[in-house]
Parts: sequence; C-alpha cells; structure tokens
Amino acid sequence: MILGVRPWIPVVSLFIARCAFAGGDPTRDALSQMMQSLQAPGPADPHSPDELQKLVKKRNFAAMTELGVRYWHGDGVPLDLKMARRLFYSAAIEGGDHTAINNLACMDIRAEGIEKPDLREAIDFLTQAANAGCAEAANNIGYLYSSGTGVPADPSEARRWYTKATTAGNAAAFYNLGRLLERSNSNNANDKLIVDDYTAAAMRGDPEAMLALGRIYRDGLYGVGANAKQPDAATAISWFRRAAEAGSTKGMRALAQCYADGVGVPADQRMAESWLRRAANAGDADATRDLTKLASHPK
Repeated sequence: MILGVRPWIPVVSLFIARCAFAGGDPTRDALSQMMQSLQAPGPADPHSPDELQKLVKKRNFAAMTELGVRYWHGDGVPLDLKMARRLFYSAAIEGGDHTAINNLACMDIRAEGIEKPDLREAIDFLTQAANAGCAEAANNIGYLYSSGTGVPADPSEARRWYTKATTAGNAAAFYNLGRLLERSNSNNANDKLIVDDYTAAAMRGDPEAMLALGRIYRDGLYGVGANAKQPDAATAISWFRRAAEAGSTKGMRALAQCYADGVGVPADQRMAESWLRRAANAGDADATRDLTKLASHPK
C-alpha cells in the first residue's frame, strides 16, 4: 500500500485494506500485496471541513492536502476521489507540498480518480517527494523496487530507499527493510540487522513487526533468546500479545494458537477461543475457520 499523510499531525503506522485491487490484472494483484509497506493517514485533524474550505480559498496548501485526504477517505465529507486528486494536484503543483505529491502518487498507483494506474507519473512524484524529505515517499519507492512494481526489481535500490526513510524514524521502512534482509539472508549474514530492524519498527508501534518478532523468538531464529538459536516462548508470546493489543488480527490468531498449544503460557482453550473470536469479529476469515476447528477438536 502507498502512504497517505496528513500535514498537521504525526503519521500513525496503520494499514489500509482499501489499497487492495480486485481482479486478475498482474499489476493490480502485485499492488494488492502492498499492505505491509505503507501507512494510513493519522487520526482526524481538529480542523473541520468547513474551516478547511475557508483555508483552501486563501490558497493554504496544507489545508488543500488535509481536505484532499478527507475526500480521499470520506472522512467527514462524501467520498470523492476526483476532488481529492484536484486538491492534491493544486497543493503539489502550486505549493510544492511534498505530502500532497506523495498522496497523488498513491492515487496514481491505485488508479483512484483515474481510469488506470499511472506508474511512471507516480514514481516521478514519489522521487520528488522523497528528495524533498518525505520519509513515507522514500519508503514507498523502496517497496516499488522491492516488488518490481513499475520498475525492475532491484533489492539494492529498495534497501537504499528504505534506509533513507529509516533515517527519519519511519516505522514501516524499518519493517520493510527487515523483510528485505530476511529474504536475502544467506549464511545468516543479516541475523542481527533483521532483528534490529524489526525491533525498531515494533518499538515505533508497527504491529506487523511485533508479529515478526514473535515468530522469530518462538522459532529461535537469528540467534535470539537467552540461549542463542533456542526458542524463547515467553518473549514470543509477549510480542504476539502486543501485536494483538495493537489490533492485528494475525497477532490475535498467533496468541490464540499459543493458548491452544500451551506455548509460553498454560494451555487454555477458553483464552484461545476468546482471542479467535476477537479476530473473527474484526473480519478475519481465518479466525472464523479456526474457531470452528477449535470447537470440533477441543484439546
């Protein structure tokens, strides 16, 4: 997914299901996997839509960007992708607002407000925003190079752009860098870097990184734990719990599995069922399936 950012508040590391494309187009199928790489806009800004409209009339470019985000997501105003594009475009072209430039690139990649994706323009916009200091745009370029979307796949370029984003403390970039290193971890050369990057992302609130650390400690990977390369169930479950409490349904399912199997905690089917039900209520189809399985095969 591609990052949309609000101009007046810190970016919060969340993930937007709206990014996924339907259908069998390979480019769109690839883009639907961008969930782990991007962030959503942060919490609602105190400015009301009416106040923003007044500021827009005064050519306030930050207000254009904020109002564009609201139209983009139907936040306090009707969902209107074309209006969002117009506002982002004005803020980007007239005001040089790098947040608007980044958001316009997001819309180009998802073909929002236009008939088909415009990856060439999106990459130009992202590069401009990243070079102006937008860490989210740098993270997004890293993902494009990592996935080979719109550009030839190039892990070295992906790593360069992710690293650029991490210098600004971008949580998603730390997570994506950890994933990139994990995929190319021949001879365990990247063990420490993988754990360090996931930990940096997790400490900045990224639930996917928390989940990754839970998996690493559960399986004793990359020399973690009190005894190197030995499973550390207690630490694993603490990370799964943090992911679950941060709203990750995958974290809820992982925690439920620990309770079902007695990994790091005493086996407790009621707790397993409780966490699965929370995940299912949040729309996780796998959790619904696991609940049925748990009921039919109690331990």
